[in-house]
Amino acid sequence: MMAIERKELYPAIIEVVAYISSLKIKPIIFSNGERLTPELLLKLKKAGLAKMHLHIDSH
Repeated sequence: MMAIERKELYPAIIEVVAYISSLKIKPIIFSNGERLTPELLLKLKKAGLAKMHLHIDSH
């Protein structure tokens, strides 16, 4: 598992997901969803993203 704890989105996230997927490993992303767009989600899916967990801070 790769964990990146930042406010900005990792610039090469599509390439990283595609590489992990090419190794026959299921890439999973944990996100608060702040930087996700419909276009980015489609690219992640096409790159082989297996699962995404969204968390909401409610405090």
